[in-house]
Amino acid sequence: MGFTASGLSPSYSRTFSILDLFKTPNLRAKTLNLFFSWFVNSGTYYGLSLSTSDLGGNPYFNFFLSAAVEIPAYLINLFLLNKVCEDR
Repeated sequence: MGFTASGLSPSYSRTFSILDLFKTPNLRAKTLNLFFSWFVNSGTYYGLSLSTSDLGGNPYFNFFLSAAVEIPAYLINLFLLNKVCEDR
């Protein structure tokens, strides 16, 4: 299974695979860093979201607060991603 880059020129077509991410040392370091960061962030997110019932107080209110915090986070993330992508 590979990906084709046919937009380069009419006569040039190349198939890419997952192994291309590990061919150069720079791209290998960036790929491994992203893999590790994704694993740590998702583990932390699920750990925090699943442990809201362990907090003191009303569990329904605690769940509401943890869900309400995500709304501004999504909006800020959307704004920052649009700002960064405009500069490129």
